[in-house]
Amino acid sequence: MAGTTAAGAFGGDYDTPEQRVSRFQADRPWESCITIGTQWAWKPDEELKSTDECVRTLVACAGGDGNLLLNVGPMPTGEIEPRQAARLREIGAWLAVHGESVRGTRGGPFLPGPWGVSTHRDRTVYAHVLDWPAADPLLLPPLERRVLAADLVGGGEVEVGQASAGTRIRVGPAHRRWPVTVVRLVLDGPAATLAPR
Repeated sequence: MAGTTAAGAFGGDYDTPEQRVSRFQADRPWESCITIGTQWAWKPDEELKSTDECVRTLVACAGGDGNLLLNVGPMPTGEIEPRQAARLREIGAWLAVHGESVRGTRGGPFLPGPWGVSTHRDRTVYAHVLDWPAADPLLLPPLERRVLAADLVGGGEVEVGQASAGTRIRVGPAHRRWPVTVVRLVLDGPAATLAPR
């Protein structure tokens, strides 16, 4: 039998929302189960989700402190359809550059919002900007820790400032990336001690 978590639930207990990304939830594990197409089984000529949609869904799950199960349906031969396999390789190409921002991370400390989501590991926070606000710069809640260094995962220029009003992130339009701009913030201490905000 699985061990118990701090909340007293069995370690094997978790939520599995289907075809949607769950809300931020750090006290109970969850995994969104989402199909790469429109249904669970393979169907010839089915419309597939775009690579951008799959990547944004993956990032949203990680930022909500959850996991993504991206379902692919095998053909009657047992093989994965070439279009689906190509889509998985495209997602893999994005992960080859940006994977550190989702693999082995936890959600937060910035809660998901219209701008995007965040993840963290050790002393690093990753702000995944999905939609830039009309007002520049992006203003996120303040952090109790100092930002020692900031850069964009995959390259590009970023300016980060800290004040009592919040954490300011400015990335010029030429350096913003689609489907997500990933800003790496290196802190002066562990990010796990920061409460979600």
